[in-house]
Amino acid sequence: MKKQTLNELTQLYEPKVPDAAARINALSSDETFCDMCAEYEDCVRCLRSWAGTPANCEDRILEYRELIADLEEEILQYLQENGA
Repeated sequence: MKKQTLNELTQLYEPKVPDAAARINALSSDETFCDMCAEYEDCVRCLRSWAGTPANCEDRILEYRELIADLEEEILQYLQENGA
């Protein structure tokens, strides 16, 4: 898992989860958590690449935004249930 992703997730969840940084750090070796984060990384990377394409790709961009939102919710729930 990339350090950049850990930082992004920490910033995202810090307002929602007490000790988000510590929880994310503690879970950084958890296989399930790492798999979710890898999927998140992939979706963010794809969204960024699609965002620079012509307007006829709006459906694909929307799809990746929805996937990212779903993953963010899934990661949040995992943090709350398994972190620290």
